[in-house]
Amino acid sequence: MEGMMTSSWASRPAWRTHVFIVTRRPERSGSGSPVRPRRVCVRAPGQEAARAGAGVHPDELCVEGRPMPWELISALRPIGHSERCDFYQVLGASLVAGRSLVHALSSAARQAYSPRMRGVLGCLAHRVGRGVELHEAMREFPEVFPASQIALVRAASQAGLNRAGDVYKRLAARLQSDGRLGNKVAAAMAYPATLLGMSVLASAILELKALPPMVELFRSMGAPLPEVTRMFYETARLITDHAIGFGALAGVAAVCLAIIGPRLFRAPASQRLLLRLWYLGSLVQARALSRALSTFVLLKQSGVCTREIFALSAEASGNAAIADFFKMVYRRVAQGEDLGEAFLAERHMLGTAGVRLAGKMEVGLDTGELPELLESLAVDLQDQAENQAALLPRALELPMLVLCGLIVGSIMVAMFLPYPSLLGDVARQMRPGG
Repeated sequence: MEGMMTSSWASRPAWRTHVFIVTRRPERSGSGSPVRPRRVCVRAPGQEAARAGAGVHPDELCVEGRPMPWELISALRPIGHSERCDFYQVLGASLVAGRSLVHALSSAARQAYSPRMRGVLGCLAHRVGRGVELHEAMREFPEVFPASQIALVRAASQAGLNRAGDVYKRLAARLQSDGRLGNKVAAAMAYPATLLGMSVLASAILELKALPPMVELFRSMGAPLPEVTRMFYETARLITDHAIGFGALAGVAAVCLAIIGPRLFRAPASQRLLLRLWYLGSLVQARALSRALSTFVLLKQSGVCTREIFALSAEASGNAAIADFFKMVYRRVAQGEDLGEAFLAERHMLGTAGVRLAGKMEVGLDTGELPELLESLAVDLQDQAENQAALLPRALELPMLVLCGLIVGSIMVAMFLPYPSLLGDVARQMRPGG
């Protein structure tokens, strides 16, 4: 079992789909109406982990069945952000209520709704039941649990179940807040993306279907073609004559973009450039800094060492520019500078947000209320990002309309630019003696 579960868990052939038919035990069914059997689909690397991932109650019977085709397809669904939030929320509530860690993991498995997440939780419950620490078991699934979360779990495990439960509940609340903001940004970008896509589609139809017949008509009537019209016409003919080649090239480009695009977006240079964009840059900075500060507070309150606090906060930000800020601050702290002085010296890297952060840090260190002040700043930055996300469609509306107008308008100009010359020739021919 241990050899199966390493970092690349999702791509291993040992992981397969298990289906269990779960029914209530006859001796515990009572005199009430019978409970219908339920099918539980789990994608796990072994029988024991799969059964643990099914989350069966002590008063239930579990029999393995044959997976249906649609269950095999649903088992390939990736783990969602909300499932991670639910995991920490259920884990925290169970530990605060005094339940054991294995019982808490079993409860979380019952709440999971994707077969992959059930399999991961089953592996965790199986490993913890054998005496492995939770954070060590989670370390085998880096695609599901980032290093910053594993460090929190490791620190929380040393503080007792009740304290650990509070940490998990706070982590779940932070992840839920960040997930809501991400959904708002995605929803805000849907309208501009749809408008741009429709403009590109309309311009392609005009370019390939409407422009060539009109150009042939102008040529048959002897009208001279402007340079712009001739350029668009030659482009349309080139695309039409080599439609198969351009279609294959477009398909290859789409696949490459789908594969390389996310990596390119995660590249440090791209993330630093993103912060320089108008309007969107401040939104991304506020969101990334809020994540980093929330992680910083949680790690500091959990007793993690200073080096890991800065390293994991930088990683949790999800942006290279914010990570550079925390790394530079830690470099000064490692050289012996005071924490407040280190933040003050590097505040220029974040602009106005850096000034606010340095001020909160200085006041918090003087008054002993550093966690509360940093947490309030993180919440304020989160609210700022949410407000900007709500106004993002209006902020992008005018630039997108101008861009779409240029895309479609250039084709329209190329189509109707020959008309004045053609009408002039017709008018000269209709004059007496013309």
